[in-house]
Amino acid sequence: MKGKMYQSIQSRVSQIGISVVGLTVVALCASVLTAKVESVQAKENDKLVEPILLEATKIKLIQDETPKVEIEEKESVVNEENQPDTESWEPEAVESPTVEVSEPIAPQPVVENEVTPIIEEEREPEVMVAEEPVVSDRSAVRLLGLQMNANQIGALVHRPSSSQLSVLNQLNVAEYHEDLVEEHLLIVPKEVGSTVKLYRLKFEAGDLVEDGVAFEKYIASENDVVSLKCYIPDGIPHLKIVVESPSGRVERILTADGVGNRPAIEYLSAY
Repeated sequence: MKGKMYQSIQSRVSQIGISVVGLTVVALCASVLTAKVESVQAKENDKLVEPILLEATKIKLIQDETPKVEIEEKESVVNEENQPDTESWEPEAVESPTVEVSEPIAPQPVVENEVTPIIEEEREPEVMVAEEPVVSDRSAVRLLGLQMNANQIGALVHRPSSSQLSVLNQLNVAEYHEDLVEEHLLIVPKEVGSTVKLYRLKFEAGDLVEDGVAFEKYIASENDVVSLKCYIPDGIPHLKIVVESPSGRVERILTADGVGNRPAIEYLSAY
């Protein structure tokens, strides 16, 4: 019984061994076949690549040789051009240099540039002529019938006439009246911007001096005038008129001074 079991086991092991060997042989065969197939494919690829490589190599060689040929041809042409023509060449005659002997030149004196003096012409000083301000027909000067030149800045109208008094209602009249009235004056400045002042006077230490401002009027319009009613003594005066304008200044001391009647219109010239 034991012997049969042993034989059975032994035959089973033999079968397993044979199977393993068979599998190993099959694997080896498959590996060999695969290697052969890959080798055949590689050879086929090499056969396809070789012609392409050969063509590329030929083209490279042709390109490398072409410049050399061109360079050799150019060098041969240049050498031929540079070779002298022995048949027609003749030596050129060399001229001997001519030496000219010049006479010594005497140094010339240096003359400095003369500067012409600039003579300035003498100009006569310009004389400034005062422009006469424009006076409209409705101004105090025109309405009172006054005519002034460029140097006159105003006028004193002594004892104005009835026609002159009648136009005062059309003018701007500033009045200065004293208690004792003997004289009536109109002070008419010509320019707007003038100032009329009345100064009190007194006799002091042998001199006639100012004793303050009694009246002042700024002429803001060409219709402005000053009406003065006062006493004009024959002896020591007590009032002084001062007219100041953009063109100058005038002073008048009110005194009869034994001269009798004054002119109806006294024009005031600037100084």
